[in-house]
Amino acid sequence: MNMLRAKGRTSWFEHLTGFAEAGYEASRARLRVEGDRLHSRANGLSWRIGRLEMPSLERVMNFRLCGREDCQPLCWPDEQKAVSE
Repeated sequence: MNMLRAKGRTSWFEHLTGFAEAGYEASRARLRVEGDRLHSRANGLSWRIGRLEMPSLERVMNFRLCGREDCQPLCWPDEQKAVSE
């Protein structure tokens, strides 16, 4: 049992989605993905979703500004050429 639920509080998941976790399939049935948004069928709220990246420490150490004048985005050195094209 979730320790927060045992103390009479809602979990962070229930607070956001409007329903308590009850296993993978049950939770999945109450959520849907449309484009880049995750929607809760329980409360109608939605959140932007994206891709999680886990770079190596070496790659993080090489992280730098690309140098674009319009927005100065952060990017990896190997993306420098793609951003400038």
